[in-house]
Amino acid sequence: ITLLKERKQIIIQKAVTQGLNPDVPMKESCVDWIGQIPEHWDLKKMKFIFETIQTGTTPTTSNPKYFDGGVDWYNPKDLNAGYLDKSEKTISKLAIKHGEAKIFSGNSVLIVGIGATCGKTAYLKEASSFNQQITGFNSRYQNSEFMYFLISTYSKVMLNVASYTTLPILNNEFFKRFMLPCPPRNEQDGIVSFLRCESEKLERAIEMQQQQIANLKEYKATLINSAVTGKIKVA
Repeated sequence: ITLLKERKQIIIQKAVTQGLNPDVPMKESCVDWIGQIPEHWDLKKMKFIFETIQTGTTPTTSNPKYFDGGVDWYNPKDLNAGYLDKSEKTISKLAIKHGEAKIFSGNSVLIVGIGATCGKTAYLKEASSFNQQITGFNSRYQNSEFMYFLISTYSKVMLNVASYTTLPILNNEFFKRFMLPCPPRNEQDGIVSFLRCESEKLERAIEMQQQQIANLKEYKATLINSAVTGKIKVA
């Protein structure tokens, strides 16, 4: 299972940093953590990739009417899922109406910018809200799912190059300056289709291994039970 997960990360990293054509001419990016990129790709600061870069908010906790409503409100713990479709906590439309929180567009990338899980990245499927530990990124012109794969690949690099004393802080100014390789949109779409297909194969393989482990545990429990209850003869 560990090897399959590592294989998945290697496939993602290679696809989003080098593309799918192994024979494409390469050029130096002149950025230490990026290295060579395909010759026809651009290198852009994130502020020129995303039209919207927005940090979330937490509604005033003294007003219970702002919480437990119908609006998904994500916190860093939720970002474990990778692809987000349901948050642990919710807020009300009243909180949005009163400006206590904001709705962020779906098909976006979310990154934890502060705290112990700083750098954790996820893909937001539907329009939702999130707290102040998270920053959202949205573009009408880029494939946001490709950007999710790409930023996930560079999340550890972000932590290494960020300046901090105790815990890393990735604020909006840091994100705006951070450089990323950026292929043409049609190539982004092709890479996403490829990664979806490869990820599905690897996830199926992981599920098969997990099912095998579950079956073995069940067999072990049955064997122990049969032995201690005298259902099988022990020599």
